[in-house]
Amino acid sequence: MFFYFIIYPSKAFLASSNGILLWFNQILPTLLPFSILSNVMLAVNGSSQHARRSFAGITGWEWFVIICGTFFGFPIGSKLTADIYKNGETSSDRARILCAFTNNMSPAFVSSFVCCNILKDSSLILPVFLVLYMPPILIGCILLSRQPMELAVQKKSASRFQIDMQIIDAGIVSSFVTLIKLCGYIVMFSITADLFVHIRFLPEPIRYLMVGITEVTNGTAQLAYIAYSKQVKLLLAVLFLAFGGLCGLAQTNSMLAATDLSIISYIRFKLLYTACSVLLCLCMLTLGIGIT
Repeated sequence: MFFYFIIYPSKAFLASSNGILLWFNQILPTLLPFSILSNVMLAVNGSSQHARRSFAGITGWEWFVIICGTFFGFPIGSKLTADIYKNGETSSDRARILCAFTNNMSPAFVSSFVCCNILKDSSLILPVFLVLYMPPILIGCILLSRQPMELAVQKKSASRFQIDMQIIDAGIVSSFVTLIKLCGYIVMFSITADLFVHIRFLPEPIRYLMVGITEVTNGTAQLAYIAYSKQVKLLLAVLFLAFGGLCGLAQTNSMLAATDLSIISYIRFKLLYTACSVLLCLCMLTLGIGIT
């Protein structure tokens, strides 16, 4: 990477700029409000009795993570899981399950950027949603509902009148520290992905695969320039999106760093969900569903 900066300074600068813009335009406005609000909610509500009530074997706090992680996208799932785990609202075994299946690419990114801009087919939105989100949510909820609940001892919740600026200030500072770390990971992996694009001695399919496995946004963007069939592009897009990239693994590891949750367990679950999504996509392509 150092020699890439020396030999191709303009390309490295552009890749770094693209990484920062990706963080500023997508990650910052999405994750910052939820990070601050979740910190405040956990500080004020504590282990509230209402949030601990379960539905279908899943507590209120866990449903909160599932809904936010699914609808607002990566890496909110891992961030909120780490938050409620540190606050004693879920056990380590349940947190490992919860983190993996709620940490997916946002539906807005998948529909607008991938389906409409890259694959240029809005009719793919629903099939891609089913392929990407059904396996992790279905398997994850089943595993979570069967996992015994071992929550921390009930703590006294803070009164809503005890909300002061210290709680909000702490939430803001903690959120920005987290987001600055994410920015660093995104920039470094964006440069790495751009480096792979310019390794000309590698076969073209290998280059594109390496870029997509390294960083999702760059990998899916490259699909617009390759002369493959729509079926192949769709399959590659599902692979990249379901896995989340090495950049995604690094960001998730950063989210879990303050806990004792293992990134190895997360990777195992993520590979399982990726395999299920790819196989489901292959079945869909075989049946001709969603492809015109």
